[in-house]
Amino acid sequence: MHKFLVGLAAGFVATGPMTLTLFCLHRYLPWREWDPLPPYPITMEVAERTGMKEHMDVPQRLEATVASHCTYGAAMGATCAPVVRNLPVHPVLGGALCGLGVWAASYAAWLPALDIYPSPARKPVRHTAALIAAHVVWGAVMGLMVDRLDPVE
Repeated sequence: MHKFLVGLAAGFVATGPMTLTLFCLHRYLPWREWDPLPPYPITMEVAERTGMKEHMDVPQRLEATVASHCTYGAAMGATCAPVVRNLPVHPVLGGALCGLGVWAASYAAWLPALDIYPSPARKPVRHTAALIAAHVVWGAVMGLMVDRLDPVE
């Protein structure tokens, strides 16, 4: 249970620097590419499909976005922490690789497959690069947190 909680905490904490990275990189995109950051449209699509969106005001929509983004980051941390621990590389590099895996599994696989968010092929390259960079940051921080919270004996 301890290792699961370490991964959960590491993924949750790593979502902060990831989101900051995404905000910063988003500012450098051409204004034509200034779509809402992905956590919002993803959360709103799910809220729409579940019938919840119509019952939410703007602050509740933003709160739901933050909550879902942090929860997903925590869940992915719990999933990736054991992988980071078993890779034959430094945990920060292993975490960065896991971050790439989370991006690929989410943005290039299940989100487009369920028609929740467009595939990377339908988005501008710079947008996709910003998402990938943010996920690498998430993974690196998650790996560092796992290493610090549960050091290898």
